[in-house]
This record gives sequence, structure tokens and C-alpha cells, in this order.
Amino acid sequence: MCTAAGRGQPKPMELRCKNLIKETAKARLRKHDVRSKFSLWLSTKYSVLLPLLVKEEKIYVLFTVRSKKLRTSPGEVCFPGGKREPGDTDDITTALREAQEEIGLQPHQVEVICRLVPYINKPISGQGSKRSSTTYSKCGKGAGNRYQSVFLTVATIGEIPLLPNT
Repeated sequence: MCTAAGRGQPKPMELRCKNLIKETAKARLRKHDVRSKFSLWLSTKYSVLLPLLVKEEKIYVLFTVRSKKLRTSPGEVCFPGGKREPGDTDDITTALREAQEEIGLQPHQVEVICRLVPYINKPISGQGSKRSSTTYSKCGKGAGNRYQSVFLTVATIGEIPLLPNT
């Protein structure tokens, strides 16, 4: 277990501990990587990014809350993501572009760890179906240690520990 750092630069032991936490999580997630196995689905594709970050010896998941003014899924807790656009080459490109648009997370700040099995998401209203592909990633915060909402579709940006204290 690492000890909490004081203000200023992290100590070498704290950096080693943080790196150990990251590497352990990455190794576990990579066991579930499907690579491009499902990339040829012909339906409309959506991709989301599950941003993970290590802070205070814990892994946190970054999430957003959609604006209540939106027509679809208002107020829903979700991850940055959206519909594939013609210029997107794959699911990862879509997820990274959407994360940049929605929360200002730059693609160079992200290390993609794996792609998970996609799922079919049928809206409760029964208005057809869409297929979503999920991508896990590790990310850092933007300039000034703050995430920023670029579009008005995001009402809140937050983070929660992946494994809260028991």
C-alpha cells in the first residue's frame, strides 16, 4: 500500500505504486480484448469510452450525465461516446472523437487498453435497435486538472472509484 503524497512532486514509491495499480488493471482488462473481431457489423455503430484513471491509490471511472434538455436519454448517466461518422476508421476512433467533443479529452491523453464484446442496446421505447461497442481506456485529466464539457449535451462530468471502500 502506498502512502498519500504531500503537496508537490510525488515520491518515487508513490509513482511505483501508481504504476503497479495501472499495470495490474491493464493486464486484467487485456484478457478480455476482442480486438477487431466484431468490427465488420454492418448496422449503425456507436462507441463509448470508459475512461479509467488512477488517483489516491484507487482506479476511478469517469462518467457524464446527459443534459435534461436532450430529446433522447435526458439525465442519463453515461460514458463519453456516440455514433460513428463517415471519417471514423474504427470503434476506437469514434470513441476518442466523441470523448474529445463531449468532455475535451484529447486523443493523445488516452492509452487504449482493450475493446470489449459489443452489445445490442434496444431503447425501452422500442424505437428500433442500435449496436454499441465498448472501449476501455486509461486517461488523464486535461489542462488545469479539470475536464471540460465542450458540447451542451453533457450536464455533469464526474468520477467515482471503481471499487469503493467497504
